Amino acid sequence: MVRASVSQSVERTVQILALFEAERRPLPRLFIADALDMPRSSVAALLQGLTELDILLLDRRTQTYFPTARLGRLAGWIDQLFSVDPQVLALAKQLQQATLETVTLATPLNQALEVIDVELGLHPVSYIATVGQVVPLWASAVGYACLSMESDKTIAEMHRRSAPGDTAAPSPAALATIMDAVRKTRADGYTLYIGSVASDAATIAAPLPVPEGARALAVAISGPTSRIVANERELAREMKRAIESLNTSHR
Repeated sequence: MVRASVSQSVERTVQILALFEAERRPLPRLFIADALDMPRSSVAALLQGLTELDILLLDRRTQTYFPTARLGRLAGWIDQLFSVDPQVLALAKQLQQATLETVTLATPLNQALEVIDVELGLHPVSYIATVGQVVPLWASAVGYACLSMESDKTIAEMHRRSAPGDTAAPSPAALATIMDAVRKTRADGYTLYIGSVASDAATIAAPLPVPEGARALAVAISGPTSRIVANERELAREMKRAIESLNTSHR
């Protein structure tokens, strides 16, 4: 659910652009309206505005719309920010092969984290994650892993900057509990969290080494709670071994 402070036009514009990303072909106006269940008049107005801004191109012969090269240039630099070291991608694949569980990479996104790489588990029943999935910062294994790379002072400042009324931000009392978990993550080198995104799933996560000034990055192994909890030590050992090999290759 989008916050009430986000205008309906902004939300609909993002949905239209996301539809083009999913379809990756020229789309007629009526198809867009029907696919997104939006009023046709509203879609027409938004498409006209995006066309006038050179974000979309209207092919008058086929009456279809398609993103322009200008939109690609405006957003192209973002890919560079989220590009991941090939050795880190190899680490995620290595962990998936060794554990047979779903392995994800996540990076901070405001008061949350965004999944930027997924290696789906090889068990018949595995945790399903998707690139672009948003995970809570204050209530997840990857959240604790990323927070563990920050100082206590920085974490307190991050909490203070949480938007008033933001239900995702912990209360001062809850923050004290979270800080205990973050300190344990620093000491153990990993953390286990149950029921962050799905009630029947558990995740083991750890911070990854990144160059100075780079965005924080965490790796996670997720699966059914019973399996992850039963194999916690083995999974944590595999994760630490992979991270150590990454540290060695970066020296």
